Amino acid sequence: MENTFQNYVKDAEKAFQTADHLAYVTLPLLKEKKLLIPIIENIDKALSKSMHALFHHTHTTPPTHFDEQVTLLEKIIPTYKINKELILIIKEVRTIMKHHEKSAVEFIRNNNYVVCDDKYRIKKLDEEQVKSILFHTRPFIQFLRSLQC
Repeated sequence: MENTFQNYVKDAEKAFQTADHLAYVTLPLLKEKKLLIPIIENIDKALSKSMHALFHHTHTTPPTHFDEQVTLLEKIIPTYKINKELILIIKEVRTIMKHHEKSAVEFIRNNNYVVCDDKYRIKKLDEEQVKSILFHTRPFIQFLRSLQC
């Protein structure tokens, strides 16, 4: 499948809807905190596809490294009047993902999903934090959808 703006937006929407469903339907029903990681993974995918959609829309070649992509996005978003808080959300999600990927131990404690790396530095993740990330990601996805028209 060709990577067009519409395909990036479609993939971003699908990943976001999956994360949203997991957070607001599946998680409360099952009460399984392990679902927080798949929710964050889907948010990460949605944000990544969204960034690529915006790069495609602006006819900008996306850099290969994540940090460079974020730097480029910081330059682009003022043009579209996108909230700069989005950059912080993207960095936070990526930090959580890196912690998870490098984790030596993961467990649930006091309604938090706790991720420890090999030096036992701890990153806690809770349901409210994940819902907050979803809440702040939604306007970006909606904005991209409006660009399609």
